[in-house]
Formats: sequence, C-alpha cells, structure tokens
Amino acid sequence: METKIHSMHFQANDQLKEFIHNKVHKLEHFNHKITACEVSLKLEKSDVDTNKLCEIKLFLPEVELFAKSQCPTFEQACNEAVDAIQGQLRKHKTKEIKRTHH
Repeated sequence: METKIHSMHFQANDQLKEFIHNKVHKLEHFNHKITACEVSLKLEKSDVDTNKLCEIKLFLPEVELFAKSQCPTFEQACNEAVDAIQGQLRKHKTKEIKRTHH
C-alpha cells in the first residue's frame, strides 16, 4: 500500500511519520485490497489544546473511505482516525459479504 503523509503549516518529524506509517499499515489486516492511503496533518489556529487534526483517506478499488480526528496530540488524533477507518472497513466487508451471498 502506498502511503503519503502531508503536514500542513509545519514539518512533521521522522518519529511522527514512522508512528503514522505503522498505524496505517495495520489497516491492511482488515482489507488486503487497500491500494493507497493519504494522511493529512494540520495545526488548527485556535486557543484550545485540541488543535492537532489528522485526516485519513483510504483508497480501495471500489470505494474511498475517510476519517478525521482532532486531539491534543497528532498521535491521539491518528489513533482515533485509524479506529474510525477500521470500523468503516468492517462495515464495508460486511456489506461485501452480504452482496456475494445474495
């Protein structure tokens, strides 16, 4: 799976990129047809602590999945977005199984 990590308005360090890369690649356990993944990291301009935003786009042959999360750290935001994508992958797989059995 091809993974692209974009950081807007800041430079993400190698440790953060490696963390995200490892988290995202675990999604392949849920669906081996994933072709690509785009992760966008943004620093929101706000006074609140939860100003780190992570958006994940996951590309499969027949569908595109999307999740985003805003947390105090990029790691937390990434974890939440990956969890949301996992749920979508499970739901997608269930629909796929129902389609093939009908």
